[in-house]
Amino acid sequence: MDQIRTVLRSIGLEMSNLVRVNLYITNLADLEAINTAYREFFPDGRFPARTCVVVAGLIGGCRIEIEATARIPQGFALPSL
Repeated sequence: MDQIRTVLRSIGLEMSNLVRVNLYITNLADLEAINTAYREFFPDGRFPARTCVVVAGLIGGCRIEIEATARIPQGFALPSL
């Protein structure tokens, strides 16, 4: 989530712009710790829609993969990358 926040901020957006987060995890037992960490990124309690899928494995032996979709406000000018 730190990386997602960094990417969002690099273009002038915030975590509040997220509208959907997909989590892919390899161990359901990790979900409680993931939820605790997740809440820290949304201190106001306003969470984007979320899906969590338990998978048999992830590339590179990772235990979690996160995919996020952000809403770009109308009239917002994305910076040149």
